[in-house]
Amino acid sequence: VVYEFWSLLPGTYKFELTAAGTDFDSLLYINTSCPPVDATCLGYDDNFTDGGEEISLELGDGERVYVFVDGWSSYDGNYTLKVSYTE
Repeated sequence: VVYEFWSLLPGTYKFELTAAGTDFDSLLYINTSCPPVDATCLGYDDNFTDGGEEISLELGDGERVYVFVDGWSSYDGNYTLKVSYTE
């Protein structure tokens, strides 16, 4: 699954797959392009468990990124993606 995300304000944005809401071996990555290519990757996290991945990014006003929720191999399932902001 891919989400197009636009920052509304400059600051730090934290993207997190919560362990409580994720029931498969998940991974999270963020790119500036879709489809993703290595050169546009801003962050990647794979805890090799059900959730717990998180990426924090400094974004400017009106920046667009693509947030990818994926599974190891062909794994899929339910997940909770949480986004928080701090100045």
